[in-house]
Amino acid sequence: MGESTTVDGGTMKAGDWTEAHSALMEAAATDAAADEVDLDATWDQVARRIDNAPRGRGRRRAVAIVAASAVLAGGGTAAAAATGVFSAHTGRYASGHDIKQGGPGEFLKPKGEDFPTVVLKGTADIPFPSEKARSISAQFQIDDLKGPGVVTTGALRGFVANDAICSWSNAWAAAVADGDDAAAKAAADELRRAGTWPAVRALDTELVMRTTIVHFKDGSPPQKADDSSRFGFLRLVQKDINAGDVDALGSALAENVFCIPALMPDLPQAVPTP
Repeated sequence: MGESTTVDGGTMKAGDWTEAHSALMEAAATDAAADEVDLDATWDQVARRIDNAPRGRGRRRAVAIVAASAVLAGGGTAAAAATGVFSAHTGRYASGHDIKQGGPGEFLKPKGEDFPTVVLKGTADIPFPSEKARSISAQFQIDDLKGPGVVTTGALRGFVANDAICSWSNAWAAAVADGDDAAAKAAADELRRAGTWPAVRALDTELVMRTTIVHFKDGSPPQKADDSSRFGFLRLVQKDINAGDVDALGSALAENVFCIPALMPDLPQAVPTP
């Protein structure tokens, strides 16, 4: 059952992120101290100016790159001095709004020379149906997160957990098509366990799909807005797996999470048409 929220110009949930959010945060960062920044005012501005983001690609970046001001401009310099490389590690950890909007853990710099190694080591516990799928996911994160910003270890692991859920869904669909009951059961069992993966639990302990009714102070008509938890879509995935409905599974993924096309050769329904 949806909740009711009143806001000045709209609503923004932790699960909503667009490129416009990033632009606002980066603009705010240019006027703020680099070491200790109170982001409250900036988030208030974002909430006032940007409505809920659509699902799909935008929703994938819900726990995406946090404002560059959240980390010291010189973060990682100690590691660089000790190892002779510009490290992805900063030694600084998310707190407060940073955790709510960008996930828990250490801030990482994707430009760091050791970022590929950090990605692989930091996500090694997340199960994939094959090493090929793991490699596709890792390379996508390395390429996709390049830029001047930072990402938390929790967000990075969340992205990879998304990829793993997509990968296991594809493996299940392939097994169903091949009539391989054992492989289908193995994939289904992993998807039923996915809600217990540490990478998922660190970001979402609810696993719920829900909406909220937003009331506007300017008198605009109330609107429904998505208020699902970060991995709430996993419940839909599990329901469709239990029902043996491949098409419904593809739709649930396409509408709620970004699946890397290269991971979905046997479940193209999960990849929205451009």
